[in-house]
Amino acid sequence: MVYTAAQRRDHIREAQKYLRAISFFDDRVPSIGVDGIYGPETEEAVAAYQRARGLRVTGTINRETWAYLVKEYDIIHNLQGSPKFINPFPSISHVIGPGEKGSIVFILQIMLDTIGKAYTNLSPVPVDGVYGSRTEEAVREFQRFLQRPATGLVDKTDWDLIANTYNARLEEASTPNS
Repeated sequence: MVYTAAQRRDHIREAQKYLRAISFFDDRVPSIGVDGIYGPETEEAVAAYQRARGLRVTGTINRETWAYLVKEYDIIHNLQGSPKFINPFPSISHVIGPGEKGSIVFILQIMLDTIGKAYTNLSPVPVDGVYGSRTEEAVREFQRFLQRPATGLVDKTDWDLIANTYNARLEEASTPNS
């Protein structure tokens, strides 16, 4: 199969995109345009990148330089993406209630406290990792607020409702003019 000029330009554009992204985080690498032409600017950016990474400086992209570029670009790209999702709720059948302690209760309390600051009819919650009477009452208030049975216990459905309300509150707080 023949390596076409269009394929070469695409590969050069990809390398230029990686170098450009890296240049935003490392001033030793000059920012370049992404045009698919391996001209003097691209060659200098590659050489600067190689110098900065302690690679053999050639101004051309060999396997080692390419491996470094791809790895570093992936790291930068992941930093700019959405945070990774976690699911701290133990299981679909788990119920959080009085006397429970630990990180799941901390997370619950943080969500309830944040929601409570937005809605004055919900009580503040101590964030201490212990599901005590104030946490139980805040859960009951939240359940009544959403017209659910006010059990004071948090099952998966309640957890999801609390998490959705918490996330909506965060989005609302980060929106200009909120």
